[in-house]
Amino acid sequence: ISGLNNHVSQRVEALFGKVAPEELAVEEVCDRVALHREIKLVPQPNVHLPELYYYCGRTYEAIGELENAAELYDVVRTDYPEHDLSSEATEGLARVEISLAGNATPIPPPLGSGTAPIGTSVYIVHNDSPEQMKIILSGPETIIKEIAECSICTRLTSDPGECPNKGPIERITLKPGEYDVVVKSVSDDGVTPYRGNWTFQSGIEYADCYYILTTTEP
Repeated sequence: ISGLNNHVSQRVEALFGKVAPEELAVEEVCDRVALHREIKLVPQPNVHLPELYYYCGRTYEAIGELENAAELYDVVRTDYPEHDLSSEATEGLARVEISLAGNATPIPPPLGSGTAPIGTSVYIVHNDSPEQMKIILSGPETIIKEIAECSICTRLTSDPGECPNKGPIERITLKPGEYDVVVKSVSDDGVTPYRGNWTFQSGIEYADCYYILTTTEP
């Protein structure tokens, strides 16, 4: 058996030496190496794995297996942030997350809360929910931010009327323009994501507060 494994490893290593990563990223290879992490088959993994993960993400995206695509794009951007393909993986993840959100509950644009330097917009996010959340912004630039949960917050039984201001705050500076937006819970799959199309204007600061009601989505 060990002799057979060595033979397989040698064949795979030879393929990586002759074939471009995007050509290797066929579904069968992606299923075995990328999804099931059989990385011992990959020579020079620090060099070849991020490329294989990215191109396998593209393969899965093309055939409509969006959750697999999202998983692999996220591996590239989080595990290999300095890699040349990291920014493209971030853009790919944003595309897939927006598609996966589908007919999610529409979310209105945030209200202006102040001023920002001309040529930029600022989006201030208060997470007053007990769940870790993710903000995806896709427009003139692509931004994905994860915001920690509020450790002292609970699900509310009624609308508080104003932001509780108990949880983490994320300040996002971005290029002005029109963005597709997804807001989702990372730590609870049962929370329905929100989706919107917002326009951020130059020189304006915006703010939003997120919390969870026991009878509705956040």
